[in-house]
Amino acid sequence: MYFHTNTLLANPSVKTVVNKVGNISTQFREFHMEVLAGENDLNVDMNEHGFRYKFDYSKVYWNSRLGTEHQRLPKLFNKDDIVADMFAGVGPFAIPASKNAKCAVHANDLNPNSYEYLKQNVKLNKVEKLVTCYNMDGREFIKHLVEKEIKFTQVIMNLPASAVEFIDVFKGLFTAEYTPLPVIHCYTFVRNDQEESSESLAKQSVRDVLGVNDITFTSVYNVRNIAPKKDMYCVSFKLPVNHKRKLELTDTQESSDSKKLKPQ
Repeated sequence: MYFHTNTLLANPSVKTVVNKVGNISTQFREFHMEVLAGENDLNVDMNEHGFRYKFDYSKVYWNSRLGTEHQRLPKLFNKDDIVADMFAGVGPFAIPASKNAKCAVHANDLNPNSYEYLKQNVKLNKVEKLVTCYNMDGREFIKHLVEKEIKFTQVIMNLPASAVEFIDVFKGLFTAEYTPLPVIHCYTFVRNDQEESSESLAKQSVRDVLGVNDITFTSVYNVRNIAPKKDMYCVSFKLPVNHKRKLELTDTQESSDSKKLKPQ
């Protein structure tokens, strides 16, 4: 360990070497880390594919192994799209989407630290006119956009451990006049020790939550291998038309939503 850490510190761009301790166990997706060598400072100022991000590594979620995916997905969007990023983190999808596709993005994260760094990174990358930031629960964020008649055409759900469970927010959410229905890009982990393909298991997890089989899947993309018999997928699909039913929020829900919202 001594050899490896000191070899890394020989790189002038490396100031601190850390080791991730355990798995992510909090609702804010924070890493527990120990400093192995260098400065006891976990503030990061980094560049990924030409975009600049600042954050405290101990207070937010960041995974450099998703760098290729941070490029791939935003390339699917165009300037006419309006993106709702439910679990935006510090902006690795929202910022490239707004900068490259020139599309409007509504970026949300429950973690107040992620929200603050998201706002900072939006300014660093000069996309303030295109990205609006929110600090809300993911479901309440989507309900808020619909309630305020803020249309969106694409939804990013990058919370692979549980994002599929949040798909239920779209059941009966939209009025008959809402068109087109958004394309959902849901990240999920697939554990496969069965004969059935991982792609089929990923699709079925979406069907199970929505309660319908007639779903148009536009892509089931294998993002990366996590562990033996465990992969991360991005399941992209069009929301079924039969989910167009008017959502009726109670006065209590509306009041709760307005209190939780913190727009930029």
